[in-house]
Amino acid sequence: MIKITIVDIANIAGVSKSTVSRVINKNKHVKKETRDRILKVIKEFGYIPDNIARSLITKKTFTIGLIIPDIVNPFYSETSKIIEETLRKLGYSLIICNTNNQSDLQNKYMDILLQRQVDGIIFGSVKTNDKNIKKFVEQGFPFITYHRHLTNKNSNFVISDDIEGIKIAVKHLVDLGHKDIAYISGPTSFSTGFNRLKGFIESRNSFKINNDGSFIQDGGFSEKKSWLATKKLLNSTNPPTAIIAANDLMAISALDCILQHGFSVPKDISLIGYDNINLASHARIQLTTISIAKKKMANLAAELLVKKIMGKKEESKKIQIKLTPKLILRKTTDKVNRIK
Repeated sequence: MIKITIVDIANIAGVSKSTVSRVINKNKHVKKETRDRILKVIKEFGYIPDNIARSLITKKTFTIGLIIPDIVNPFYSETSKIIEETLRKLGYSLIICNTNNQSDLQNKYMDILLQRQVDGIIFGSVKTNDKNIKKFVEQGFPFITYHRHLTNKNSNFVISDDIEGIKIAVKHLVDLGHKDIAYISGPTSFSTGFNRLKGFIESRNSFKINNDGSFIQDGGFSEKKSWLATKKLLNSTNPPTAIIAANDLMAISALDCILQHGFSVPKDISLIGYDNINLASHARIQLTTISIAKKKMANLAAELLVKKIMGKKEESKKIQIKLTPKLILRKTTDKVNRIK
């Protein structure tokens, strides 16, 4: 089988080799009529660009790395899919690395991706003081984090306003008459864990609700730990009338625990999650939760990193975007039904 080249495409389409190259590289400075003609020839002859030769010319591999902590977690599987689709439309391939929440594995994947000369890296989870990732800031290597961020003031991120998100959740419960509201937290080494806990503590003070120390339990962003934390709350002498969990998986685990202990949701205990994963809307769950606009977040992370890689002037500065969360009202919250 004869391999058709970019020169052949140019001759057949009646244009220059550089014009074909601009079309392949998705350069906008080509007339629509010319672009359509070239794309028609490419499709007709089944031309496949030589990415090795292309990378030698452009100094780019058109490959992005994505490092996530847990591919089984619906939030990361859902956002990974969105990122892959977005990058594919922009002409980039994606290498997904799953760390299983292990820092040493994350560092290993970072080295592997750099050896493969990826054009940039997207991080789905970072600890606030991750020194290895902070080196990217100093070196100027293109990267962006989504959902979580570094404390470094020059880092790039697209996140949700988690402090505000928890405040929205607390206000909703207060409006329903709840005063005994418990919170199942995640690790504060992550910005999501720290800011969501901060939002809850600030809300307790501003709304003047029960500030019992036992009403804050560590759930570790873990389903098992969340179940145990919920059990501890239920068995206390002063059980809460409502529980907020720091993410949806923890909230669903808390729901299981509540039901297994003979309580009803929301009749006995109201429950709110966080993140609005697809499972939260399941007909048998119908979890009230806080949406962090995960689709927009994932899209922006991918698009803005590509713009930074391409050297767009408007993206030469740091990228720091904070999206506004909103309450998704379903069936796990209701007015207080217990006199205490």
